[in-house]
Amino acid sequence: MKSIFVTGANPDLVLMLVSLLNHHRRDIKVSAILQTEQSISPMAKEALGAFGLLSSTECVSCGAKPEECELTIHITDGMGSTHENGLVEQALNWQVTLDESVEPYNPYRKCLYELNEKVRNLLTQSQQVSPVTSMTFYKAMSDELRLKTLLLILLEQELCVCELMVALDEPSQPKVSRHLAQLRKAGILTVRKQSQWVYYALNVALPDWMLKVLQRTLFGEPECIAQELTRLAKMGDRPARQQSCCS
Repeated sequence: MKSIFVTGANPDLVLMLVSLLNHHRRDIKVSAILQTEQSISPMAKEALGAFGLLSSTECVSCGAKPEECELTIHITDGMGSTHENGLVEQALNWQVTLDESVEPYNPYRKCLYELNEKVRNLLTQSQQVSPVTSMTFYKAMSDELRLKTLLLILLEQELCVCELMVALDEPSQPKVSRHLAQLRKAGILTVRKQSQWVYYALNVALPDWMLKVLQRTLFGEPECIAQELTRLAKMGDRPARQQSCCS
């Protein structure tokens, strides 16, 4: 995939989606229509900044038209229409949750994480990824620290090195990083960079049977990571975790 066009009635969502696409794949040309008179809301800017992304509209357009791009993504919060005039037939219609009733919390933060998962899934599916072999998978789980790391990430969706150090009660950052690097090299984990932090998540391209093995291990023997989850819970939620151990 070489080009993507983003369209939508909500300029905040358009900018957030374009920023995520540019963040994950700089080799893909991303274009969008964002009128200069359409201002980006302060909450959207704050969410982008907290996520480590640019809030500038300069990153929005590469100048291509929808019909010139390989893929068009129409983004909506569920309140607008699912199609726009000029939308090409081969397009994705993405709907995200934008609950403005959750004040004083910023609804765009949750929305950004939801969009990030969609982007990761899309880009992973578009790549020719070498499959994880059964031997590689079981070797990865043969180490206690790696097994617990995978179960924690399965439950939490993504974790950074600092969070894992606390959860695993492992003071050696190089040791945790080394195991994470092995899991990433094996194709079991992927990474997302946010400012100075790196978050690890399960590769969405993992075969279903591998995911089910991890799920059955987690739910069949929950005490395996009970202490680790207790330590993690004491850190609070993000961004409190970042302020407590990742600064």
